[in-house]
Amino acid sequence: MAALEPRIYNIVLHFDDSKSWNMQQLCNDLGITAEQREPIKEDEWGIRGVLELWFQEIDGNHITLHIQKKHSPHKKKYLKDLEEFFCDLDNLDYLKNYEEL
Repeated sequence: MAALEPRIYNIVLHFDDSKSWNMQQLCNDLGITAEQREPIKEDEWGIRGVLELWFQEIDGNHITLHIQKKHSPHKKKYLKDLEEFFCDLDNLDYLKNYEEL
């Protein structure tokens, strides 16, 4: 992914068909606290640090996430948390790839 900017991100996560995963595992692995513990459904929110994540679409082996910052945090903290989030995404062995919309 190119250099991060302080803006809203929409990404699609594509999961490896040959490896098992579930939403709860994804949230645990990425440090996301979901508003509803189980089951996590479309149009629900989660948080990680200063990031707010909206599970916009959950469909088979892909998920669309909308990522924005909480209302008051500073730009530097948002960028730091975004960088760490994308780094953690890169380390998921059951994630095939992700793309920005």
